[in-house]
Amino acid sequence: MKLILTFSFGRGNPEPWRYFSTDVMLNAIDLLTGRNGVRRPRGVRVWVDSGGFQLLNGKMEELTVHEILEAQAKLKPDYAVMPDDPRSPRLSLKRYREALDLAPKLGLRAELVPVVHTTWKREMLHSLCEEIDFEVLAVGGVAPGLSRPFRISAAKALIRFIWKLKSIMKREAALHVLGVGGPSLIPALAALGIDSLDTASWIHDARYGVVRVGAKAFTVKVRGRDRLPRLLSYPDCRCPICREGPEALRKTGLEGLRARAVHNAFNLLEMCQVVSRSPRDPASIMSHLESEGMLSRTAKILLEEVEKLEESPSTPMQ
Repeated sequence: MKLILTFSFGRGNPEPWRYFSTDVMLNAIDLLTGRNGVRRPRGVRVWVDSGGFQLLNGKMEELTVHEILEAQAKLKPDYAVMPDDPRSPRLSLKRYREALDLAPKLGLRAELVPVVHTTWKREMLHSLCEEIDFEVLAVGGVAPGLSRPFRISAAKALIRFIWKLKSIMKREAALHVLGVGGPSLIPALAALGIDSLDTASWIHDARYGVVRVGAKAFTVKVRGRDRLPRLLSYPDCRCPICREGPEALRKTGLEGLRARAVHNAFNLLEMCQVVSRSPRDPASIMSHLESEGMLSRTAKILLEEVEKLEESPSTPMQ
């Protein structure tokens, strides 16, 4: 399972491609809002989001398919998330058809990735498979319930939706999950056979002073908002930051933010490697992560949820 690091060209964000060879997820909104320094990174595969999450949260007014694809094309991505309408599956399908027609005319030569949401019913999922040609399908709209605070109920709902989605898909297509690649969910998504996922948690945690060490989280702040234990000693870590000097993790300002972000990204990539070396069944993943000190209580609960689905008869999607 591939972990993709979501990156925005905002002030202070480190450039993860300088440290890791993993794919990165950019956002067309960075170009559309006139953010400075937006460019395609070198040496890594690039995904570009469509801004659907910002639309869903009221942070952006609705943009035309033409506007979004035009912005995506400027970044010359390998994968482009197709512009959807999170409020309506039917309108999403209409926008996907328009995107497939416009992409060649705008010079967008990426693999186009449609998005389904956990609110989609069986009928609309069948329509998508019949009407839209795709090699990668993304599941989106789930990040709000899985960030701060993280809700186990929302994570279980996502797991059940993916289980049902895989059971009704007739075609062989890679599955990607948008915006939820945190340490609590990575193991369960791997057990479900997800091919890739992306996350901005590495940088968001860093902004709040959070440092991830295996399955544990610490804060460098005196009064952290998450009531996490203080980082009192430096971790035994092989990340680019800790090899040079782990004291950077405690620094304030942009230097500390960048150091924590790179460290947290390394921690997530290490977890994905451990999971990838394990057989896909939940019990094996649990065992491998526990032996590496990377199994959190929440991750164990969600892996047990996948086990329950594997043991129970399949329930039809309504």
